[in-house]
Amino acid sequence: MAARQVVLPTAESSPLKWMLPPEGTLKLNANSMFQHNSGVTGAGWILRDHLGCRVGGGMCNSGMAANPVLAEAIGLREALSWLKGAFTNSLVDVEVDCLELVVAIQGKHYGSYLGGIVSDINSLLDQFQSIAISHVKRSANQVAHRLALASGSLSGSHWLDFVPPAFISNVMLLDLV
Repeated sequence: MAARQVVLPTAESSPLKWMLPPEGTLKLNANSMFQHNSGVTGAGWILRDHLGCRVGGGMCNSGMAANPVLAEAIGLREALSWLKGAFTNSLVDVEVDCLELVVAIQGKHYGSYLGGIVSDINSLLDQFQSIAISHVKRSANQVAHRLALASGSLSGSHWLDFVPPAFISNVMLLDLV
């Protein structure tokens, strides 16, 4: 049985700055972009260890969505699908900056406009040995945010298994300060 936790924030609990996960835990930050005029969406995610070193990540053009929250849900589903490929037995903390999505996942709101995607996300979360999902402020999710913004010009998916793109290197370093 999977150990799963959804952490609902209080006004003080959503971090303003990215923080290292505990030793032995990986941290996945995920974010999405949404173009209001076209509905085009893209997603970006980064997985780091307890030292802040990049373990992997990715970005993809996610197609179309009706609104930003739906785009965030689609992006998180993409990130979790990537993550389950090799990390289901790892301890993982997942951070997103969309509070409405975290609340929907916690409440398992299958009847809402997010229903099918929230159901997919919950099914993916159940496949991990130990996973927690929580809300952070955008300022604590900058690497994933920049990857998501860059994803809008992509066709398909791109994995960050080797050297991270230059446009996130400085942000990753700032996270460690």
